[in-house]
Amino acid sequence: MKDMLKKYASTLIIALVMVIFIVCALVIPEDLSQANVMFWAGFGFILFAFVAFGAVTVVSKRDERMLVSSTLLVYSVPVIYLVVTFILNICYMTFGYSADNKVAAFLPNVIILILAVIGMVVVYKSASHVSATDKKIEEKVKVVKLNTLKVNTLIYKVTDPDVKRSLTKLKDAAQYSDPMGVPATAEIEAQFEQCLQVLEDLIASGADKENLLQAIHDADSTLKIRNELLKANKERY
Repeated sequence: MKDMLKKYASTLIIALVMVIFIVCALVIPEDLSQANVMFWAGFGFILFAFVAFGAVTVVSKRDERMLVSSTLLVYSVPVIYLVVTFILNICYMTFGYSADNKVAAFLPNVIILILAVIGMVVVYKSASHVSATDKKIEEKVKVVKLNTLKVNTLIYKVTDPDVKRSLTKLKDAAQYSDPMGVPATAEIEAQFEQCLQVLEDLIASGADKENLLQAIHDADSTLKIRNELLKANKERY
């Protein structure tokens, strides 16, 4: 229960502010019978802005793709929409209390709403793209860490100092390689993982020093080719 309250605290605050606004809007005016389209249109659009902002907060909380930075970006449009709508329509409700101008009441609000919807679509797509990119980076980094861990584990399985030294160099090379591969490097990256598997099998079978050093050399050469290919493809763009 506490976690739910903490997660949706911002939504609950907005709901509370909306209730306070409703009470004030319906209690402060001395005679609502004199209120006309300017008042009720302003009242309605402000309520809609509150509800829209609350809906965005709920959706953003439930969307696992939204990172903190992306969520703040998504919040920016409804916050601006809420503030602009609130200021505009408070003026309508205060100074145009008994006015009967439907164009003035609805046209600015509709234009602001359309701009907000367009902005929300653009911002949400941008945030989703950022989140998807970050997820790809995270997956790539996990692969690099896994390969580094695999080589590091192999170091402790051998006793020959030369083999240990070569494995340590291979581990460092894998650890500091650029994790962000491109489609052109997918095949060579798969070959590198196969080289590591061959190396692991050789160590498990008790292969001699010469075969182990050759397997390490093959893995290191494959990794170097991958890094050079990656560099060439990135320089092209």
